[in-house]
Amino acid sequence: MATGFVCGTRRRPKCVQCGGRADLECDWKVPGRKRGTCDAPICSRCTTSPAPEKDLCPDHAAAWQRWKEARSA
Repeated sequence: MATGFVCGTRRRPKCVQCGGRADLECDWKVPGRKRGTCDAPICSRCTTSPAPEKDLCPDHAAAWQRWKEARSA
């Protein structure tokens, strides 16, 4: 019996917002995660960018907005 591997079958990540091809990952800090960030796949159309080279998924963009509003109150 022969055993083999199939190469090139890796699925491309899809944006959590629109389902399109994701080319970014969420950079929101998440304590306890191995990489330290959310890493949700997002596309360049659906990202919120609070700073250069930083991208947020929709959930964390909303959390960031609430944080900003709380600071200004």
